[in-house]
Amino acid sequence: MLPEWLKYEIKKKLEHVNLDGLSLRDWLNDLDRKWVIGITCGCVLIFMLVLFASGSDELLVESKTKGKAWFYDLNTGELFVDNADKIPPIKAPSGRLPSGEHAGVLAYVLSFAAEPNDSDMFVAYLEKMTEKGKKYELLFRKSKQDVTKKTIDAWNSERLICEPNDTEWYSVNSEQGQALMKQAFKQDSIGQKPKYFPPNRD
Repeated sequence: MLPEWLKYEIKKKLEHVNLDGLSLRDWLNDLDRKWVIGITCGCVLIFMLVLFASGSDELLVESKTKGKAWFYDLNTGELFVDNADKIPPIKAPSGRLPSGEHAGVLAYVLSFAAEPNDSDMFVAYLEKMTEKGKKYELLFRKSKQDVTKKTIDAWNSERLICEPNDTEWYSVNSEQGQALMKQAFKQDSIGQKPKYFPPNRD
């Protein structure tokens, strides 16, 4: 089966896409093993194309008005909600960090519960972009011609992730970054895997 962290990446990027009436979560859970080998290598590129390239200006406007995401204030350790199309780091309620950088970073909020309360959810890891990463993101949104395996690899190298209570940031492409994402989706003692829950899940 697809690793849970990869399912999350796909789900997070496509939470507004309708697959012939099926929810993306159901679609992913119902994948048959015989399809996994054929789609694993190409799924990230395909879904990135859908996200960044099929969108016109109207789709970007819709994202600004409807798509919401969890963000984390590095100064206070508190979650807040903002538009999903904002590229972190973004403005946070507490202001800037002592370094002058914006304190708002993307938060990957997961839960083992099927219908979680706030207390059931936890922040698995945080994400922010380098300045070069922001340029790649905007490039992808502008033109599908720029979404290639090479540019996606370069983009992932500029995506930095970190555990909530840590100060070390790692590239998504790095060994440490891959280990962090896999750990985030590790099964609990009874074999359950955590799932992503956006702020507008209701």
